[in-house]
Amino acid sequence: MIRRAAIALAGLVLLAGAAAPLINAARFQQQIREGLERALQRKVEITGRVHFTLFSGPGFTAEDVLIAEDPRAGIEPFAYVAVLSSRLRLRSLWTGKLEFSTLTFEEPSVNLVKIPGGPWNIQPFLQRAASANGGGGAEALPDLRVRGGRLNFKFGDTKSVFYLANADVDVRALSDGGDSYSVAFTGEPARTDRAAQTFGRLSGRGRWFRGPNQENMLSMSAKWDKSNISEFLVLWFGRDAGVHGLIAAEARFEGPLRDLKIAGRMQIDDIHRWDLLPARAEGWPLPFEGRLNLADDLLAIETTPDVRRRVDARFRLTGLAAAPRYALLVTVRDLPVAPLVDVVRHLGVQIPPKLESAGSLSGAISYSAGYGLQGGAVVSDLSLKAPAAVLAAQRFAAVIDGDGVSLKAPRLQVGRKEDLASAEAGYSFSTSQLEARITTAGIEASAIRTALLGIAGLPPAPFLEHLRKGRIKGRLHYSAGGKKPGLWSGALEVAGAAVEIPGVADPVAVASAMVHFEGARLEAARLKGSVGKVSFYGAYRYEPQSQRPHRFELQVPAADAVELERLFAPALMRRRGLIARTLRLSSPPPDWLKFRRAEGLLEIGSLAGPDW
Repeated sequence: MIRRAAIALAGLVLLAGAAAPLINAARFQQQIREGLERALQRKVEITGRVHFTLFSGPGFTAEDVLIAEDPRAGIEPFAYVAVLSSRLRLRSLWTGKLEFSTLTFEEPSVNLVKIPGGPWNIQPFLQRAASANGGGGAEALPDLRVRGGRLNFKFGDTKSVFYLANADVDVRALSDGGDSYSVAFTGEPARTDRAAQTFGRLSGRGRWFRGPNQENMLSMSAKWDKSNISEFLVLWFGRDAGVHGLIAAEARFEGPLRDLKIAGRMQIDDIHRWDLLPARAEGWPLPFEGRLNLADDLLAIETTPDVRRRVDARFRLTGLAAAPRYALLVTVRDLPVAPLVDVVRHLGVQIPPKLESAGSLSGAISYSAGYGLQGGAVVSDLSLKAPAAVLAAQRFAAVIDGDGVSLKAPRLQVGRKEDLASAEAGYSFSTSQLEARITTAGIEASAIRTALLGIAGLPPAPFLEHLRKGRIKGRLHYSAGGKKPGLWSGALEVAGAAVEIPGVADPVAVASAMVHFEGARLEAARLKGSVGKVSFYGAYRYEPQSQRPHRFELQVPAADAVELERLFAPALMRRRGLIARTLRLSSPPPDWLKFRRAEGLLEIGSLAGPDW
């Protein structure tokens, strides 16, 4: 009998629980609204349907709820709630005055407001709860839950660009005195200027309590789940820098709400450019500390001091409301260059695969919204080695100033120790314009050619490509920007060089010459040299756009006809196939001869032959 009664009672409970949400509780709407206003200390409007609930405890579910705001916090409502679920305190069923033990806000939009010169708009809840549990007569604060909400942050009438999407929040009293609360949350940080885009996931758990001087205190651990660095940069700086990788962080917040101390650790892995695959490399752990001062609208973070670490960073964010202003400072001390080469390569810079590097980097660089990149760095004892190419400098300096970067090496070894030059370069971020200058008192042409191509990644100057050997003295200039191809120009003294000319049996030995060139255009003055046993002097000019691009004025003091015949024999004697020889067909001229359109003056002071 008892068993049947228990089964029947259970069935009734299940039936009642299933039927409760279907029962319209509109006639209790006035009492529910008044109960919510007492619990939240704000005006409440219910424009949707109201239903009973039973399975989660006796209570009500109200749809389309508007919770008004304290006038001091602005004219915008405290919250728009799609569905507000409540659980009643059982004792209130006998008093006729509804009190709630739990309030759940489903898919709300909540405004958390820092009142100018006053507290946050949620702090009065806690003050009222403390008064209630301390015997002040007010109603005790129910447990508060948010599910799938949007948490907006406002400073006075100004809404912050940051908000928390898909947020779940739980606030629960930990003591009867109402002076300690458990707070837990998860959500996805987002920006109002990036519609429907979130950046990673943030979670935290801690305690909100009153200190000895009745000051609001917070002790909380927070975690930023591993996410893409590009998302992190867009969140804080509002734009993607094209750098990808992974970032994660954990932090501890302690102290009064007005000035929280922060301590934590950040992990950065797999830095690479957006269109490249990540490298398998060890990550960068960065312990940090700082403070969050909501009264001064300031977030300041810096890496924890450690003499063993070669990289330190400081981050400062002000204007947490509508217009965040940020600044980042990175300082390096004696950082080995070799690991940086791998990082730069993975950011998409074309670096030879077999490049060996050594040296140490020291300096500082900052970035802020108003000034862009600023700073400088020095590489000491730099050494770069690639197959057949060497660059070395005791000091290599870089200065970054807003729109561009300038590089300078006052003493640069190119190849052998005696091959010295000075180099400087400038690059504009906005126009992509590159300007580079090299000045030398004497250097092997082959050394500078292989260094430019094999290490610096610059195309060799057309003039240098034709020199098999020789030394050069003077200046070189390279300019490139936008979609235009790079252009070399320069003024050089050439000595001991050798140039191969198609159709001439021996290389032309250039004893000395003054050469000016710009792109393919070239002018050689005070030219002295020899080819075979024939010496000459004079001038030569090449104008690629001219009808006859090759122009020369040469004087030969004395020449032997037999030697001249030998030198020009390759141009006169052409190989022919079997059929051409049999049929005595003439062979067509080679391409180099077809396009060698030249004119000039050749003077021979004395011409000797075998019979004269």
